[in-house]
Amino acid sequence: MEKYHIGQEILKEVKAKYPSVAAFARDLCKSSSATYEIFGKTSLDTDLLLKVSKLLGRDFFREFSDKCLNGEVTVIDKQTAENCITHLLPEDKLHIFSPHDTLDVVEEYFFLPRKKPLVVFYNSARSRRLNKRLYDLAEEILGEGMVRKMTVQPEELLHFELGIPSLAKLPHKAIMLVCRQTRDYDTHMLIAERLAAESDKHVIMLIHDPIYIPTMPNGTIVLKSFAVSTFNSWNERAHIFISDDRDKTFTYRIELYRATQGKGYMDRIQSSISGKCTWEETIRLMEEAKQNLSTYEDTLLGEGDYMGECHVQYHQVSTIQPSPSEMEKLDKEGHQILTHLRYRMIKETGKIFEFETMTFKQVRKMLDPTTEDNPIHKPTTQLMKEDKAIIKEAKDKKVSGEIYSEDGLRLLKVLGNPEYVEVKDGVKEICQEAFQGLDNLKEVVLPTSVTSLGVRAFASCHHLVKVTMPSVEFIDPVCFSLCESLKEITLPDTLCKIMKGAFAGCKALEQINIPSHLAVIDQSAFRNSGLKSLDIEISDGYKCKIYDLAFAYCKHLETVRLNKNVSIMQRMAFAACTTLKTIEFEKPSMTCSAGEPVATMLVGCTALEKILVPKSKYNHYPDFNIQGYESAQFETRDFNSLITPKE
Repeated sequence: MEKYHIGQEILKEVKAKYPSVAAFARDLCKSSSATYEIFGKTSLDTDLLLKVSKLLGRDFFREFSDKCLNGEVTVIDKQTAENCITHLLPEDKLHIFSPHDTLDVVEEYFFLPRKKPLVVFYNSARSRRLNKRLYDLAEEILGEGMVRKMTVQPEELLHFELGIPSLAKLPHKAIMLVCRQTRDYDTHMLIAERLAAESDKHVIMLIHDPIYIPTMPNGTIVLKSFAVSTFNSWNERAHIFISDDRDKTFTYRIELYRATQGKGYMDRIQSSISGKCTWEETIRLMEEAKQNLSTYEDTLLGEGDYMGECHVQYHQVSTIQPSPSEMEKLDKEGHQILTHLRYRMIKETGKIFEFETMTFKQVRKMLDPTTEDNPIHKPTTQLMKEDKAIIKEAKDKKVSGEIYSEDGLRLLKVLGNPEYVEVKDGVKEICQEAFQGLDNLKEVVLPTSVTSLGVRAFASCHHLVKVTMPSVEFIDPVCFSLCESLKEITLPDTLCKIMKGAFAGCKALEQINIPSHLAVIDQSAFRNSGLKSLDIEISDGYKCKIYDLAFAYCKHLETVRLNKNVSIMQRMAFAACTTLKTIEFEKPSMTCSAGEPVATMLVGCTALEKILVPKSKYNHYPDFNIQGYESAQFETRDFNSLITPKE
């Protein structure tokens, strides 16, 4: 039976619970060298053992006592202990460390037996500072004057190699080699290996890695990185890791490359949610992405009761944000990368029950004011830093009422809990979350100057009944979401786009007029609302696009009419409208995009009786049945039998 070694058991726990030995040493109030000695010991004094047990959350005192009584404690030689310690440096894969963790890893290296050189790849933006910090750290540990720093020029490699015997005889305990950029570093690696082997010194090699993602002549995207390309061949010969900068440039570019290959975090998250993995695995992936990517964002878009059964949260997650130049390159080569996820999660259990992934191009098109879906320039309704300062100052002074920007053109916030608000004339934008959550609010009047409503501007105003907005052009995502009492609202002729979830959960909204020039009804725009009928008449020369789940779960919707200028762009536009009896298309060949959007648009419409379409001379009609579109997850009702030609 394997003997119990207290030092090794502590080491295992440190590796599991601390990012580095140096971090553990700080909490233990000991030097790193003294902490490393602990791992080689087969017994510890009582006070130290109790302190270690408390830090690591494991009762080593009881364990050690029991093992002693049973004669199971081992004695291990120093060399075996040192070999065990070397496992602390990353050898299983190429690790990327933050600036702070870089110092901890290098500190650990100086307390290891001198066997292999340490290779640190870094980004040029912080090269001078990194070199100095590592040099200062080495001298602090090994002693002043005990570190020799040398710059290795490509043209001096032969001369440098001939001087290795002389370098080995120097009194310094460590040699730091700063390698100037060249096409490859194999010769540098041979020199570092030989120097480490012929002396008793620590050898650190610093290599600049200008990681980038070029496109080859055949259109293939590749990752160009010295660290990535050399790791497999150097791994047995040296300790290797990447020292990232504070913006996590290395991590971001590697993630961007993986995303182009369909192996990024968002691809893995999508596979986890849609596959057989547990919810815990999905959450673990999200947490890992959040920790590793500086561009990771998780935004709560809204929350509330879902069909009266549970409390849900609506989230949007983004992993990376490619720059314009990167997107131009990807677009040119036709590459699509998944970057965003929207999901609904049951708050009490943390279970994701509905999700949608999007490419960055889709998100950019949705938000870009110059795209086809958004032809008119859209002002920003996002709160700026100075806006937040104005709001904070008003709160501190306990001001009630409307808070406007300094120029008076934007309504930033409504404080207090009024029943009636009339926005002053001249205001152009209602900023994000301006009215959100005002429980007493019943009526809002906007002047003709207001053209844009921000994200969640009126969300969760549960008693809001009436809104007057004569000249609004843009309604941002979840703007009126969960306004459960909203009944009286007229969409103005100026309106050109209704963004995602804008009226989702407005259960008292029984009717709505659709402006004749409206361009987009975005995903889930009227989802789970109280609409009873829908008639969309778009003027000639204009096109209105309806996206995924736009009118889904409208439990009281009975009739729908779409004229020839309306297009169903994505799946399940009217899914689960369980009281829908009749849907009419003025010209379905133009109205619907071919394939899956049509085949899934009526899923769950169990009361449907008629699909009215213009009579075809040759009896050619759209196929409304679900065939070949993941049909196992949908009902297989014969919708084509409900087609009724109309003169």
